[in-house]
Amino acid sequence: MKKLFIILSIVTLSFSCYSQESKRNFKNVRGEVTWQKVFESELQKSAIKEYFRNSGIFKEIEFTDNGLTGELRLFEPDHRGAGYSVFKASDLIYEYYHSAFVSIQFKESRYRVTINKITLTKKNDNSSGSQGSIELLNGHAITNKGLFGRLFIKNSVPIYDYTFLKMFEPKNIGSDDDW
Repeated sequence: MKKLFIILSIVTLSFSCYSQESKRNFKNVRGEVTWQKVFESELQKSAIKEYFRNSGIFKEIEFTDNGLTGELRLFEPDHRGAGYSVFKASDLIYEYYHSAFVSIQFKESRYRVTINKITLTKKNDNSSGSQGSIELLNGHAITNKGLFGRLFIKNSVPIYDYTFLKMFEPKNIGSDDDW
């Protein structure tokens, strides 16, 4: 009986260690890499919308009554700001420009940012692809078993998470340089 209990405990613990439901603010939603975060803000909905309208991070943007949707301009994830050197960051970070679809929904004193359809555009020709080729992040981040890859979690998630937090955090919004 003790052996059965020990075996069941080990199996349960090992499965809980490999749970892939979410990592930081990333989720695997039916095989698609999705980043989602709720931000607290005392600013009015109109001020936040105006900030994003003028931020320059969107290629296209559409406003609704309770939010906005849009496509991010090409950007490079900030590996240095996240504490990674070029050598420690994955190829996904420095070999590609990135873009994504964004949805922002508002509620009282908070807003939720959802980023999905993250696309990679190859910067230069090399053995892994030709310049300008476009692909989804999903193929690099999710394994055949439908889980986040270990290297993606270790070397890419912290950099993407830092970059997205920096783009959408409330302290960047409404910060007038009123001197």
